[in-house]
Amino acid sequence: MHVLLTHRRLGIGARLLDAAIQHARLLPSVTTVRLSVSSTAPNAQRLYERAGFRVWGTEPDSLRHDGQSAIEYHMILRLAA
Repeated sequence: MHVLLTHRRLGIGARLLDAAIQHARLLPSVTTVRLSVSSTAPNAQRLYERAGFRVWGTEPDSLRHDGQSAIEYHMILRLAA
């Protein structure tokens, strides 16, 4: 997901993420939610961590732009049974 720079810090990302997690909880066969986030988006990673996501793996040098390398963090949220 992406929130425009002009609309950040208004809680929109948190509400979107919460809605997606709540929807996943309604699906009986869904036990986990997974996502990935770039090291270039630390605010997004903090948002996911506040929602309960934890890093389970990393992909070094997954993205390159203008000679800069980024790490992709793979995250997981286990839904309560």
